[in-house]
Amino acid sequence: MSLISATGFDPRTPQTVLNYEELVETFVEKRATFEAALQRAEQELYSRPSLPSHEHYTNGVLSTLNSGNETQPRFKTLRRLGRGSFGQVDEVEEISTGNIYARKNILVGGATARRRKEEIEKEFRIMEKLTHVHITTVIFWLRSDTVCSIFMKPACEMDLRNYLEDCIRWSYPQDALRQMLPWPGCLMHALAFAHRLNIKHKDIKPSNILIKGSDIYLADFGMAKDDVPDDIEGNASFSVWGASVYRAPEIRPDHPQARGTKADVFSLGCAFAEMLTVCCRRSLRDFQEARKLTTEDRETIAFRANLPQVHNWLGALRGQGVHVVVNILIYNTENMLREDPEQRVSADQGIMLLQGDPGRQSLFCPLH
Repeated sequence: MSLISATGFDPRTPQTVLNYEELVETFVEKRATFEAALQRAEQELYSRPSLPSHEHYTNGVLSTLNSGNETQPRFKTLRRLGRGSFGQVDEVEEISTGNIYARKNILVGGATARRRKEEIEKEFRIMEKLTHVHITTVIFWLRSDTVCSIFMKPACEMDLRNYLEDCIRWSYPQDALRQMLPWPGCLMHALAFAHRLNIKHKDIKPSNILIKGSDIYLADFGMAKDDVPDDIEGNASFSVWGASVYRAPEIRPDHPQARGTKADVFSLGCAFAEMLTVCCRRSLRDFQEARKLTTEDRETIAFRANLPQVHNWLGALRGQGVHVVVNILIYNTENMLREDPEQRVSADQGIMLLQGDPGRQSLFCPLH
């Protein structure tokens, strides 16, 4: 993953060529400072005699203040699940109940601490509405002056990026490839559910799609933007939502408010394109090379930058998958990756397309 900061692509915008070695050195220094601050904040949060939050545990159950018999929750870290520019995610056990959670720690200190805490609380309230079998469930959150901890279920084993890389590393095992076939339908169900509630994800990418066993979950509905981009671009003069590689074409520095639900569909379609690439036993590196756009002063592997090549790549995958239903998944993904959002399918339209296919049983999990 490139460390060069970027937030969008516009061929008309002059690009700045950054020194890669200097950027890496700066990033490593900032990462070390950030992790030290996060560790201090976490120690502060869990060592206080009472929680600095409007909500407490009562015998391991979330309750309001002044309800009597308040107890400090004690957590044991089991393993690291992941990390980003927002902080880190760990699998933890609450000692008094034995409950297992995924805990996301988000550093909120500094001049913008109050505003950041308010944003996190707002997003938490939004996430409370998203009760769906393929969306991670936010259970509760705790906060101190410098860190917010968000507790979610389930604690998943890996993200989609890790899963795809493992499939490639182990020479495309048949069972692992076939296990992916219902995942696009499940994820479209999750996204359609959120969109019906007028909730947009804003940052769909493989690292925000989580896996536990054979189940798949959409996670992180805008709660924490990861500012480390996934492509090689040099313009960092503006800020918009979403990982750069997977961002929709209409989300531009001069028009960041253009994000609608169809932008989520485009980003999910990018993730599907990578899933289908691996399902057809092709490497993600080859896919990146096929769509890479090179000019005098920049390179990018962003999907929106070279959509004709993305569609050529998907067309060449037809007939190469582990199951005949891969072809309808390719067709659906092509419709998700239209440049014009008006021509792009909605999540509900994508579901209807898959439901109308003779291979429907293979395109959804038994819950749908």
